[in-house]
Amino acid sequence: MIKLYYYKFSRASRVRWALEEVGAQYELVQRGDNMFGGMDYAKIHPLKKIPAITDDGVPVFETAAICLYLADKFKKLAPPATDLAVRGQYYQWMFFGMTELDRMAERVFRQFKGLTPEVKNAEAEAIVRTEFQARAKVVSDHLKGRTYMVGNEFTMADLLMASILGWGESMKLMGDFPDLVEYRKRMEDRPAFLRSKAD
Repeated sequence: MIKLYYYKFSRASRVRWALEEVGAQYELVQRGDNMFGGMDYAKIHPLKKIPAITDDGVPVFETAAICLYLADKFKKLAPPATDLAVRGQYYQWMFFGMTELDRMAERVFRQFKGLTPEVKNAEAEAIVRTEFQARAKVVSDHLKGRTYMVGNEFTMADLLMASILGWGESMKLMGDFPDLVEYRKRMEDRPAFLRSKAD
């Protein structure tokens, strides 16, 4: 049984969507005031961060790694391993999403929430917003004439990209990219996404 260590206002929501997409049986272990009921969560994630899963007791952490693992385990939402050209693009966009776009969204969020030393520094916030938008333009340019990030089907690359763009939209970063807002909405119309948000 897969257990997802979960808090809905976190990147764990992306993993829950992935679990719904692949049709996995899973259990949510909800984060509480004492993280996860006093368990030694560091045995699952050494930095005690969310998300993480265990699969029959074996831990996997890091959002993109969990999504790749689930795609491989359930043989869904990934290009064929034999098609290396497309598979390379799939890896590329998953990691671009997490290491470039998501990283900049995190920096904007920390400015917005006052979690950085530059708190209330409008100039610093403007710089990271510009950096986010430069990366969003890369995605926008890539999606011109395309329905999905890779190939002709929805993959984990779309799941991650749409969820990151949704976070950006919540911080009013997407005003210059109505195409990406529309893309995000299409991806989130999927039944698995709606099931992952049912509660």
